[in-house]
Formats: sequence, structure tokens, C-alpha cells
Amino acid sequence: MRVSQGGDSVSALLAASQPTDNSGVNRHLIAGRKVAIDLEKLEVALANVNVEKRRQRKTIWIKTYHEAMMAVTEPYGLKFGDMLLILARQKIIVVEEAFE
Repeated sequence: MRVSQGGDSVSALLAASQPTDNSGVNRHLIAGRKVAIDLEKLEVALANVNVEKRRQRKTIWIKTYHEAMMAVTEPYGLKFGDMLLILARQKIIVVEEAFE
């Protein structure tokens, strides 16, 4: 699971906002060295992002980070098994599918 999943990642938003050949002269375009962006397409792509699901995923990752920081033992760090348990507890990974 990622915080930005599917169509709401930065790379997906940039891909969705690429100008096409039929983009008119009156369109709002931003052209940089590596990418050109059609602002109207970007606005539509951003409007389609499910903000509530994104916030839920971000909350899960914040909880996971803080739980992992609490499990750290000095000077050894975080045990691999402990991190697996944290990820499974937050339902980021499913234990039965992790060993396939």
C-alpha cells in the first residue's frame, strides 16, 4: 500500500495532464525542460482524486511510522519480525499472502 495509490500519484497526475496535439492555442500550458502540463487537464485529474481515501492511507502510514519508532531498541534498531508484525497489524500486508 502506498500513500499515493493508483491514479493519485504524482507520476499518474503528470501523465494525465500531458497536452495532446488537439490542445488549442487558448489552453493554459506550462512547459518546462522535462515536461509540459495542460493546467485544465491537471485540474480535472486533481478533482478526481479521492481525498478521503488518501487521508486514510496517510493516517495508516503515520501510525505505522510511530509504532515502528516505538519498537526500536537501542543500539540494534528495529527487528525485521517486529516490522512485519506492525505492517500486518495495520493491514498493510496480509500475513497469509506475505509468504507466497
